[in-house]
Amino acid sequence: MMREEVINENNTVVYRNLYLPDFRSILHIYQEKQMKCTPGAKLPKILMPQLTEAFGLPLSVAWSDERIIGYAYIYLNGNGSTELACCFAGDRNEQEIRAGLERKAKKILDSQYENNGETAAAKAVKLRNAIQQLISWLNSCN
Repeated sequence: MMREEVINENNTVVYRNLYLPDFRSILHIYQEKQMKCTPGAKLPKILMPQLTEAFGLPLSVAWSDERIIGYAYIYLNGNGSTELACCFAGDRNEQEIRAGLERKAKKILDSQYENNGETAAAKAVKLRNAIQQLISWLNSCN
C-alpha cells in the first residue's frame, strides 16, 4: 500500500491511494456536501442525485480514526483544464490535511497521466473519459 503518515499533536493522518471499498465513504462525503446535510446524517437513497462530471476523479484519501476524513479529486473546469480539489467529512477543512491530500494526489496524477509526453488537450480528453466512465459506473451501481 502506497501511503504517507503524518502525525500531528491531535492524531495520525494517513494519506493513501484510493481503493474500491473507499467509494462508499467518498460518495457519502460528496453527497453530504451537495445536499448540505448535517455531517454524519444518514442520507435516504431516494434523495441521492445522479452524479455528474462535477464529481471528478477521486485520487487519494485521508484516513484518521479508522475512517476516511477527506479525499482529493481532479476535475475539468469550464475551460477544459484540470483542477485539483478536496472534499472533507463534516466541517473539516484543515489546511494541513488539504496539503497532504493534494501532495499525494499530484504524485498519483503524475504517475498515471503526466509523464507520457501527451499534449494538454490529449490529457484532458483522457481525464474526461475516465471521469465519465467512473460516473456512469457509479450511477449504475446506485
